Amino acid sequence: MTSTDMRNLVCGATAGAVSRTAVSPLERLKILYQTQHVTGHKGSNAKYGSMSSSLRTIYRQEGFKGFYRGNGVNVMRVLPYTGTQFMCFDKYKKLLKGGDGTAPLASYEKLLVGASAGTTSVLVTYPLDLIRGRITVQGGGTAVKYTGMLDCLRKSVAEEGFFGLYRGMTANVIGIIPYVGVNYLVYETCKENAPIPEGRTTPAPHYLALCGGIAGTTGQTVAYPMDLLRRRFQVANEYRNVVHAVQTICKEEGVGGLYKGYGPNFIKTWPTIAIMFFVNDMMKQSDLINGVFGTA
Repeated sequence: MTSTDMRNLVCGATAGAVSRTAVSPLERLKILYQTQHVTGHKGSNAKYGSMSSSLRTIYRQEGFKGFYRGNGVNVMRVLPYTGTQFMCFDKYKKLLKGGDGTAPLASYEKLLVGASAGTTSVLVTYPLDLIRGRITVQGGGTAVKYTGMLDCLRKSVAEEGFFGLYRGMTANVIGIIPYVGVNYLVYETCKENAPIPEGRTTPAPHYLALCGGIAGTTGQTVAYPMDLLRRRFQVANEYRNVVHAVQTICKEEGVGGLYKGYGPNFIKTWPTIAIMFFVNDMMKQSDLINGVFGTA
């Protein structure tokens, strides 16, 4: 691994951890919305309604720490996930274009490189995502079964075998290809067209944040149903495969069931992706990072 790879890994990992922690309450609420139908809270028995009442329910029953249940696992997952993603995006770009990777990519190339980087990061970190999902759901419609990451890992393997750690990965990979691909396509395109102030080599920070927000909401809207399926597979065993899951959800919950939790997800995606791309780009320009790893 080169110093540039390490630089991209560290910057991406830090950007991911900062962004996900910032929106952790909304992330947990999204997961609770996604899974309450399969955890005994459906129809008139739904535990979580409007966003404001749901947040109050979490606080009343679990206290302030309830907003961050599962965030430690999420950060542990996000560190290698976003680090690998940013590192692979740069690596795959250089493999595709040759040279130092500064040559501009066509739109389809941005989509291809982004999707490839996203798929690689999923393959590396999926078991952590599954563990995080199961811990996050606790207290929100299920009994508290796991005391922590290692306990969840041990019990999951004992009950389902090693490959149980990859339950729902097919839906995740199908969803991540358009999600991350569109993220990078939109972000890189917006960044290329943003004004660059005199004396800088990249757009101003507020433009980077704006580009990231647009990219995140666009990508998430395209891929959201597969994100919901991934979470359902992780916490329930009632679906045989992706097709059966889609058919069952549409029959029992309507087509809108594929977008349960989209409200808080939409609100949290803008700052999440905006912060992630912003922090990544700012770190790459920092004297500290360039002093340790050198410039790309």
